[in-house]
Amino acid sequence: MNFKIKSHWCKWRPQERESFEEVFGKVMMLDIDKEEHLLEKIDKNSVCFLMPSNPHCTPAYYDYLNKKLSNLRSDMVINKIKYQKYAFNKIDTFKIWKENNVECPKFFEFYSKEQFLETFKKANFSFPILLRVTNESSGKGSVLVKEKNTLHQSLNWIIDFYENKSVTKGLSGMMCVEFIDTKKVTNSDKNFSYRVHLSGDKIVSGYARVSIGDH
Repeated sequence: MNFKIKSHWCKWRPQERESFEEVFGKVMMLDIDKEEHLLEKIDKNSVCFLMPSNPHCTPAYYDYLNKKLSNLRSDMVINKIKYQKYAFNKIDTFKIWKENNVECPKFFEFYSKEQFLETFKKANFSFPILLRVTNESSGKGSVLVKEKNTLHQSLNWIIDFYENKSVTKGLSGMMCVEFIDTKKVTNSDKNFSYRVHLSGDKIVSGYARVSIGDH
């Protein structure tokens, strides 16, 4: 039996569970935040796929994960704890892409309105741009700014969301990101984006996301 150790916040992506079980066999789900005797339920030779919760991706939570999972055989854990931040914190994700020459949109991080305005003046961005909280998902905590005259309104909205409504309420950060309009490339009325699942250097599954709206 293999295990996906997850938190109650996390859900399978489309085709993810089927592809995982095709490669590794049947999966038993364990909630990392609710199981008191987590390691007692895991055979030492089982493959473990770690997926902690988005809201807890802070240094203190990583320490908690390390202690709770310290007895797992490291060679049997597919995605190590030290890499979890790249799955949730978009700032860290974009930075490591850039460091390794992976193409990604232009971006900068900010933590206040003043910092945004100062950085935006120096940056060579054209509209539309995307303002977003770094560790939300499913489009939450993001706003598309199409024109300069809506910038301040959108900026006030994203800062309010970051400070009062975000899952980590000010513990992560915000980003300004170049908006890639695939409608122009595909000559379509829809925007396309693609997500792939990797195992080592192989793509084991993937899917396209289609949006009729702006993003």
